Amino acid sequence: PEGAIKYECEYMRAHLVGRSGRWSEAVVMWRSLIDANPDIDYLPQAYLEYSQALDFSGDLFGAALALEELMVRYPARIEARRAVDLREELLLVDKTLAARLAPQRTILAEKWKHTPPLIASPPGEDATPASPQRATTTGGAE
Repeated sequence: PEGAIKYECEYMRAHLVGRSGRWSEAVVMWRSLIDANPDIDYLPQAYLEYSQALDFSGDLFGAALALEELMVRYPARIEARRAVDLREELLLVDKTLAARLAPQRTILAEKWKHTPPLIASPPGEDATPASPQRATTTGGAE
């Protein structure tokens, strides 16, 4: 597949791999899709999925950083509002995250300052990954 169809296939593949519990594999797939930076309206949702995969693979800092990147790149999107809530949940689990994330915001802002933002979420998007609940007793790792 090429163009948007290629990215839709990659999105669905990463989604299915994650939902099968292979979170580490899903992390690589989501990051690859995000790094390709396709002009697709569901890229912000990919950030939410990527963050979840990082969280469930045990990388809370990476999960929070993915949410920060989503909020910097797409501040007007509904997914960014969901990212704020998800980040707050992670900050409750790991009290060191806030201090570790602070210097990253400037770096992310500089990196994405010339990226034109997607203005609105697609119709029907609720920006919530259909996923299992986070396991706070294990730090989110499964």
